Amino acid sequence: MNRRSDLPVEDARAHAREVERQAAAERPGAGGPSQQRYRAVYHAVRSAPLPEPPPTFALQMERLTHDHRERAGIETWLGYLLLPPALVAIAVWGGAAAIDALQAGLAPWRGAPWPMLAAAGGGLALAWLLDHRLGRRTGAGLTTN
Repeated sequence: MNRRSDLPVEDARAHAREVERQAAAERPGAGGPSQQRYRAVYHAVRSAPLPEPPPTFALQMERLTHDHRERAGIETWLGYLLLPPALVAIAVWGGAAAIDALQAGLAPWRGAPWPMLAAAGGGLALAWLLDHRLGRRTGAGLTTN
């Protein structure tokens, strides 16, 4: 259902007029012949019972829609074809800013002892790998629940 803010201007005006007519039809009172006809039709529509759907309605809908498979082949291929140019455009327009930001972020690490940091990282990775592999086989290690 459209909300009033989603409607174009002419449709919003027509919607406002219809809301006013319905409010006037709810109020008792005299009015012109066109208003009396509108009030009679409005009350007939409002008081009419809604028909029950047939007992096999769900089965009929399933039969009508079960063989309609999604056909998104074109959209998928467009995604595959447009992704590389989009990544290239992002790299061209944002690459210089990203490089400048990385250089500014790595400035405090210029005098760091990289061989020692690499050896420590490699040792931690090896310790984790051994713990992961041997811990599962022997059941040793800490459990976190």
